[in-house]
Amino acid sequence: MIIAKPFMKWAGSKRASAHRIVALAPKTINHYREPFVGGGAVFFALRNGGYDGPATLSDVNRNVVAAYRVVRDHPWKLIAELKKHVNTEEHYYTVREAVSTKGGDPYSVAHAARVIFLNKTCFNGLWRENASGGMNSPFGDYDKPNFCDGDGILTASTALKGVKVQCADFAQGEANKGDFIYCDPPYLPSSATSNFAGYSAGGFGMVSHVRLRDFALACGKAGATVVLSNADVPTARKLYAQEHGFRRQRLMIGRSINPNGKGRGAVGELLITLNEE
Repeated sequence: MIIAKPFMKWAGSKRASAHRIVALAPKTINHYREPFVGGGAVFFALRNGGYDGPATLSDVNRNVVAAYRVVRDHPWKLIAELKKHVNTEEHYYTVREAVSTKGGDPYSVAHAARVIFLNKTCFNGLWRENASGGMNSPFGDYDKPNFCDGDGILTASTALKGVKVQCADFAQGEANKGDFIYCDPPYLPSSATSNFAGYSAGGFGMVSHVRLRDFALACGKAGATVVLSNADVPTARKLYAQEHGFRRQRLMIGRSINPNGKGRGAVGELLITLNEE
């Protein structure tokens, strides 16, 4: 059995809770959809569990989408390209500039290799973009970052075969009865100073969170099973109230990506379901 795993580090990774999310899937899945793919931990867990049906992975971050497409279509070329990179501060900032200026083909093997290299060597593995869409995370200065994980790329490529990967807003496309939809958006802030929605240039504010809630309700009305994750904060509990048909579970999840080492302990999250079987 091929065990696939995320090939990118991503803040808020669902590796620890993926099995709990997959357990909420309908017995028969018509189509799996993940509109905020990020590291893709839930998708890979679903594939490892035996689901080999249709899947659509989306993200508004073009760099993430480019990496997924190249891993899917050109894994060997990607591995060869990654081997050209070196873990030095000077090289890091040269590559970051090349990605941020958006020159050349954004879906080329070379560009995807730059994205994965930066993702594995930036500070805390935290991909961050400014208002212009430029990647602005500083150099991580790690001793041996594994930015060329050949086995990981090849197993991920196998899992991604036949999967649609698109750069799109989460609400793009129609849900149907039997679909399984997992949404892992940038979380609502726990305080006025803790908000971080900088994975893409546009951010993800309160208006977007309300749109996502309404999208989930529309998908549920169409007969899809919808699962969402968010911070366990009063605003999220109000948005996803039981009166709307949502069910909520509180999870304690360990966090390993945080600029402050003291902030890497367990945090409260909500696992929200609609039309759970």
